[in-house]
Amino acid sequence: MWGSDLRRTGTLGTSDGMLNQLLSNVAWGARGNFLSIPTDTPARDERLGWTGDINIFAPTAGYLSDTRAFLGKWLTDVRDEQKSSGSIPAVVPSTNGAFDESGVGWEDALITVPYSLWHAYGDAQVLRDNYDAMSRFFAYARASAGADNLETGRLTFFTNDWLNLDDLSNQGVLGTAIWAQDVRMMAEMAAAVGRTAEAAENTKLDGDVRAAFTAAYVAADGTVLGNSQTGYALALGMDLVTDPALKAKAGEKYVAKPRATTHLETGFIGTPWLLPALTNIGRDDLAYTLLSKKDYPSWGYEIGKGATTVWERWNSIQPDGTFGPVDMNSFNHYAYGAVADWMHQYIGGIRIKEAGYRKSVIEPHARKP
Repeated sequence: MWGSDLRRTGTLGTSDGMLNQLLSNVAWGARGNFLSIPTDTPARDERLGWTGDINIFAPTAGYLSDTRAFLGKWLTDVRDEQKSSGSIPAVVPSTNGAFDESGVGWEDALITVPYSLWHAYGDAQVLRDNYDAMSRFFAYARASAGADNLETGRLTFFTNDWLNLDDLSNQGVLGTAIWAQDVRMMAEMAAAVGRTAEAAENTKLDGDVRAAFTAAYVAADGTVLGNSQTGYALALGMDLVTDPALKAKAGEKYVAKPRATTHLETGFIGTPWLLPALTNIGRDDLAYTLLSKKDYPSWGYEIGKGATTVWERWNSIQPDGTFGPVDMNSFNHYAYGAVADWMHQYIGGIRIKEAGYRKSVIEPHARKP
């Protein structure tokens, strides 16, 4: 398999053969797509640097290989492509203007990828290199969110929770959750490069956005607007509900939702937060249940069908053996491999307390017998 020569830096092994195969699939998927730029798939004529895919996968990539030079170079491409508005295209490089428009969950890679590199390796140079570009994007996103801090704009390329199996997600829930993540990351990165006033301003803004999210989208009984698996995953996984009593109610609504903890219905945006949400409400048992499923749709289902990399779609092969939508169906698409971030943190039991593992939390969350 072709791929850029990235030094392997981490491995994880478990007592479960299926989970080990999943980890292997994630690593092989990254290798096949990290070729000069982080592509979405090597399997069809796109082979483009889709920002949405690396937006969610960059933390996982940092466990597998030393991605500093590889993603650092790609961020140079991102800066070259940044528009006067502060936005970036949906793919980078945007050759001949390909997929020039972008939107929430994709263009936010300009915040999340530098953050993931700094968070994993502790080297603030990547922040200094990209700070001006991040600030221009942040100003653009802040203007879009408006005075009420609810992100319902940036819809030129809005794809909802891309390739989800549950169409109930609300655009304000998704957009505001991603905006909250941007704010939190910018607060931390501003502090890391000595921009104290900006760090304080963004820390306050972080609290304001979380409060706005809860007021607008979380009902008094804990229901997250839309009642989707993705909505609960974002609200609980990202700690957007800060009141303990309301968080407990939202957790109860989440686990009581039919199929919510037995089958995967999320797309690119929701999937990385599914297991963290369950862990965050003290339900590692249900996180392991989702992770270990072998029927459709699940990671184990793909492996049961012979997968050696991660699929683009949960239904790339249907339960009856037929192929999913043939116009867009890749069997090597690393996005859903973002689950390995949770696996490293909670099965491997190593979590970053301070950037670059200067302080770490060593706390495996073992599956109960």
